[in-house]
Amino acid sequence: MGEKDVPGIHVNSTAHNVVLRKLSMMNNCDHATDAEYWKGDGFTTGRGVYNVRFENVTATNNTDGDYDIESSNMVLVRAFEGTTHDFRLWTTSATIENVTSVDATYYGGPGRATHVWLADGAQAAIKDGKITEPNPVRSIFQHWHRG
Repeated sequence: MGEKDVPGIHVNSTAHNVVLRKLSMMNNCDHATDAEYWKGDGFTTGRGVYNVRFENVTATNNTDGDYDIESSNMVLVRAFEGTTHDFRLWTTSATIENVTSVDATYYGGPGRATHVWLADGAQAAIKDGKITEPNPVRSIFQHWHRG
């Protein structure tokens, strides 16, 4: 059975005005069964957190999201990633600038690899950057909704 949560750096509670700069998160891995969801995020922010800025950060080889963002007023600038869900966004206020997303990789469990995953109601402004996907079956953008 997989772990409940396997985060790299997790900003939670009501943390605010946070800057994460020049950091790398890699190899946060869960090994659940094929029927269970595989956790393992690089960077996560929780609901109630606000004003978080990521600059020059790298997240790779995580079994879930490189950036699993639920906080408000999040800015991600000059980031590199390559995992199952490179950007996993639940927020209604994200700005993503000048980022690189390479070869979204499926590790296991339900779901699929995608570069930008948006929860129902999520909103993000994406400016500049590069997405490279050698596998035409994988998705670049995925919108998730209940029901």
